[in-house]
Amino acid sequence: MTFSSDVPQDQTLKVKRISDTSLLKAFLTKLGPSLLVVIFKSRKLIDVLSQLSDVTKFLLWQIETFGYVKIFTNKKKLLKYLIVECCLGGEKYSIYEFGVAHGYLTKYILSLENKLGNFIKEYNGYDTFEGLPFEYRNFKAGSFSNQGKFPEIRSAKLKWYRGFVEESVDHQTFNSDPKIIILDLDLLGPTKHVTSHLLPMLNEFDILYFDEGFDEAEFSILSKELVPNIDFEYLGTTGQGLAIRFKGWKYFGN
Repeated sequence: MTFSSDVPQDQTLKVKRISDTSLLKAFLTKLGPSLLVVIFKSRKLIDVLSQLSDVTKFLLWQIETFGYVKIFTNKKKLLKYLIVECCLGGEKYSIYEFGVAHGYLTKYILSLENKLGNFIKEYNGYDTFEGLPFEYRNFKAGSFSNQGKFPEIRSAKLKWYRGFVEESVDHQTFNSDPKIIILDLDLLGPTKHVTSHLLPMLNEFDILYFDEGFDEAEFSILSKELVPNIDFEYLGTTGQGLAIRFKGWKYFGN
């Protein structure tokens, strides 16, 4: 497995598929009964183990589907790699971030222009800015709220869209410019709505980043709707998120 964005893709190791079930059984056996009792009385530890299991399954799926995994230690490193490798060829990209919260990632990507050059045509951020409408995994309703306010980020290229994406994207036609689409909505309903609206408008070399690809909601879209039906280039993963570059639709002839 590749653990650094500095290692070329052709040096990425191919890893054989292993059984996460056997690993989990071995892990639990070594823990012993007394420690297991402590774990299962702790909600936080259960959440951690559940997430670890989901991430493991997600990585195994990538090995099985792509033949290898290319791991980055966090999404900032992965997105910087995407920009360096894919976006600095002269064309400017329109960026669409669905699920902005406090705007930390927005601010980071915009700041990369100072280091890497002018690669952004426009940056569009979508959110209610009021947090999760209901509980998600171990996050309570209202988590990630910015009190309904836009993040304090200044850029002439930046435009905010406040409200539910089910309402804000339906009347938009996403232009033919090269696009980077960042999906971080957490919940299945809005994520599925956005992808259903955007997929017909994808162009060759558009980049899609699923921030919670390991979670059931985004994983179902990736594994059932995208991967079987499109030609793409696998770009990398954070263990939780996944990035691909769209190349075209598969043709299923008779």
